[in-house]
Amino acid sequence: MRRETKRPGTHPTEITASGPVRTCVGCGSRKAQAELTRFVVGPQGGVVADRRRRLPGRGAY
Repeated sequence: MRRETKRPGTHPTEITASGPVRTCVGCGSRKAQAELTRFVVGPQGGVVADRRRRLPGRGAY
């Protein structure tokens, strides 16, 4: 059997924000999308902060 690991901030009752909820790739906490910064791979291949959430590609929060 596989054990389920508990990360901080993942309990459903801890999230009270309406709208999209995202998981932080650094600490694993779940927060409203507006509270986190989106990062994408930019045109030159480096990591870019996408504060407007408009750049193409998959992002990480």
